[in-house]
Order: sequence, then C-alpha cells, then structure tokens
Amino acid sequence: PHSTPGPPLQLIPTAHDASVEAERKVARARFVAGFMDDLLFGRQLFVKQINNLYLMRSRGASLQYKTAGYRKLQEFIMDLPGLDCQGLGNQLEVVVTNEKEFADFCKECSEVNADAGEIEKPKAVPGSFQKQVITVFQS
Repeated sequence: PHSTPGPPLQLIPTAHDASVEAERKVARARFVAGFMDDLLFGRQLFVKQINNLYLMRSRGASLQYKTAGYRKLQEFIMDLPGLDCQGLGNQLEVVVTNEKEFADFCKECSEVNADAGEIEKPKAVPGSFQKQVITVFQS
C-alpha cells in the first residue's frame, strides 16, 4: 500500500525565531542608516571597511549582524535586497545590483530606523578643496 504524501511539514515559529527576526530588522535598519547614501550615490564601499565605518558613524554601536543569525558580514550583506558583493579577498566590494529594489528596501527600513541610533554622515568635501585637488592633478 502506497500512501500519498501529505502537505509539506511546516515548522512552528519559536520565541527564539521571533527574537532573531527582530534582531535582523534592527541590523538591517542600522546598515541602511549607515550606508544607504554611500551605495545610492555610487561611492565605493568595501566589506572590510563596513564594521569600522559603522563604529565611527554610530559613535561606537555595532551592526550586530551576528546576533541577527549571520556568521559573516558578507552573508548579511548578500541577504539584503538589491545588494551583492563582488570581488575577492580585501577587494570584496558591496554593490547595488538593483537600485529600485534597494531603494524600496531602504524605505521599509525607515520604520525601524528609530532603533538604529544616530548616525554621523560623512561631511562633504568643500568645493574650494575639490578645485585645489583638481588643479594639482591637472598640472
């Protein structure tokens, strides 16, 4: 006698699953708060820089991707909509592969950003200094 397979087994979410999911939302919101502008404006961002940049920009807070269930920062980044990592070793770079998907994800994260803490954005380079640098390299 052959039995027909039943519906797929579904796991019942536990309190641990809920806490990991909450940590993921916070980690994602922190990443967006810290790096959205860099990525949407096409600034180069290497994976190896992210922890230190975030620590500086957040005045000592961390992304806490490990408490969100990720073993490596690269795994965390590759799980974010519209982003990927390209390159090898210390040249592994975060790239936007789908700008609309990433921008939509950033909007979703804005609800959680209150938990992300205050982020210091990098100051713009003054135009007068930019002109001096251009003059030096044109000489």
